[in-house]
Formats: sequence, C-alpha cells, structure tokens
Amino acid sequence: MNKYISKIKGGVLLFGILCLLAISCKKKETDPYANCGCAGETTQIINNEKAKYLGYGYFTLIDSKTQIFVGLRACKTDTIWKKSESDSLVANYIISGEIKKGCFSGPRLMVQPVDFVVTKIEKIN
Repeated sequence: MNKYISKIKGGVLLFGILCLLAISCKKKETDPYANCGCAGETTQIINNEKAKYLGYGYFTLIDSKTQIFVGLRACKTDTIWKKSESDSLVANYIISGEIKKGCFSGPRLMVQPVDFVVTKIEKIN
C-alpha cells in the first residue's frame, strides 16, 4: 500500500512540474500596434524633399533617390498649409521629417500612406 501511495505522490509531483513548465513556456501575446504609427519607431528620415500638399494632412513626395512617389500622412497638421491648385505633381513644399513604422493590418487594394512627423516645412513660391 505504501508503494502505491508513493507512486501516486510521484505521479502528482511529475504532473505538477509538467503543468508549471507548460505555463511558463507559453508565448506572451504582443500588441502588433504597440510600436507603429505616429507614436512608433522612425524607419526613415527625410531632409529637404519636394512634396505636393494634397490637403487634410496628406502629401505626395517624390523621393529624390529612387524617383518613387510616396504617400505621406502628417501626424499633426497645420491650418496654414495650403493645398496645391495644380493637378500635376508639381511640388509646392519642401519638407523634412520622420517616416514612422507602418501598422500593417492585412492586405489592401489601395496604397496606404505612411505616417510622417513633420520637423520642417517651407512653402515653394
């Protein structure tokens, strides 16, 4: 009978240890949006690049290095920024700032602008 009880105690102890290991090895869920967007990390810094202001905080930037159009959404807007009257992609501002890490929320059918913190902006006449 003593052997039977000690086998049960050993089994219970082994089961307890396995449960503790299983709980401690569980992956912690991380918030995928914790370090992205306007409050997220900076992925690129741009300096004195030509851009067209489209209104509502949106800019189209022509990257001088790659000649690729980039859609930017300013994290903070200013009411003195004026929308370009031209339909063409003629720049009306020179901007500098920080491009922030995007918050990927799955595939989209449209290109999504990236968040941008404006550090310097100058109107082109």
